[in-house]
Amino acid sequence: SKLKANLDVAMRENSAIYLEDNYKKKYEGFDPNSIESYIVFNLMQNTYLDQSLEFAKEIDLEFSTKANRKSRGVKQAPFYVISRTNMPSVLIECGFLTNPDEEDFLHSEEGKNHIASAIFRAFKSYKHSVENMDTLLEKESATTESNLETINKNSEGVSLEKNEDILFKVQVGTYLKSMKNKKPFINISAQEELLNGTFKYYVGSEKNKSNADKIKNKMIRLGFDGAFVVAFYKDVRVSIKEALNLQMKNKE
Repeated sequence: SKLKANLDVAMRENSAIYLEDNYKKKYEGFDPNSIESYIVFNLMQNTYLDQSLEFAKEIDLEFSTKANRKSRGVKQAPFYVISRTNMPSVLIECGFLTNPDEEDFLHSEEGKNHIASAIFRAFKSYKHSVENMDTLLEKESATTESNLETINKNSEGVSLEKNEDILFKVQVGTYLKSMKNKKPFINISAQEELLNGTFKYYVGSEKNKSNADKIKNKMIRLGFDGAFVVAFYKDVRVSIKEALNLQMKNKE
């Protein structure tokens, strides 16, 4: 876990399994007080970490701007309930029942509707960015096979230009060690980025998200099931929503 405080909270929350009968068999030997258990959890969560963070940021934005809830930020911790999900996952904290005002809010029909609507809008926005439901962008068509072949010919697989444009790339993996010259990365020559102790790998560099979506689908067919599209503006990672908004403003 990135912060000891987050780990302490996760340990305290996960220890609730001690109250269940036959918890050792039910949870396959998981021990809420074992550091080794959390190391394994972090490795599992890293598979879909970026997507989970994107979804969590959308929820936090909706809670703070639309539902008028106080934001406590997006945090990462190895909670058991989202440790083994083979997909992006978040644990949502809607409020505190120990706070009389929040308890009243969460018990009220208006409060429930505000919270539920905020979660729905956040998911809708996240789904929109992932599946490219913007009709204007869907009308843009271009072949990406030649672009992919160009990338594969680049033996180093590293972008050499300082980009000023909005670019969409396909992230095909995040690992704790370099995967250069290792299967299955030998055949795709992905761009490698070392960030905060993890190695991220990207394929493609497209100005249109629709083109990046086609590359993503190709990567999935090649066995990279967790491939997804990410956006960069001036070589800085931004959300898909921000990138699409910037493109729309530039067109105007």
